[in-house]
Amino acid sequence: MSQKFLFVTGNKHKLEEVQKALPDFTISGEKIDLPEIQGWDVENIVRMKVLEACRQLQCPVIVDDTSVYIEAFNGFPGPYAADWQKVVGNERTLQLLRGFKKRNASMVCRAAYCEPGQEPVIFEGKVEGFIATQIRGKEGFGFDPIFIPEGKVNTFGEMSLEEKNESNHRARAFSKLAKYLREMYHNL
Repeated sequence: MSQKFLFVTGNKHKLEEVQKALPDFTISGEKIDLPEIQGWDVENIVRMKVLEACRQLQCPVIVDDTSVYIEAFNGFPGPYAADWQKVVGNERTLQLLRGFKKRNASMVCRAAYCEPGQEPVIFEGKVEGFIATQIRGKEGFGFDPIFIPEGKVNTFGEMSLEEKNESNHRARAFSKLAKYLREMYHNL
């Protein structure tokens, strides 16, 4: 029987991605209200998030946080990616990028694991790519329909979950976490 872990998210797409990225484990989702820490210290953001989740739930937990860095915007929105999506969205992002030849961007996920009374461990996954010129695909969420990973022609929004997990930032961070958990629990 596989080890069970609680992933703190209310996003069903993230939960599906993490379940696919960690097939050796049983991952269940739990939505709780966590304070949205603001700032550019992304390590601190995910650290404070996982510590608070662990404190509230009093059990081992996993959280993640994703940043999106768009070169034309001097790295913005960075850790403000979720707020950017709520306020600006993909269509207006593309409008703002009109006229820019360089559309380089990167997506960075930080996955954190913590047990009550312990310090969290944090793993990073990054994918380089660029922003498309139009919205393409209906899969995934957030920047997926406009982000094309390096070496690919399709946006994440045009990819199946399996194909997306071959090259995405979240799968990369969670594969590092999986390795850590396997070593921690020896028998996995």
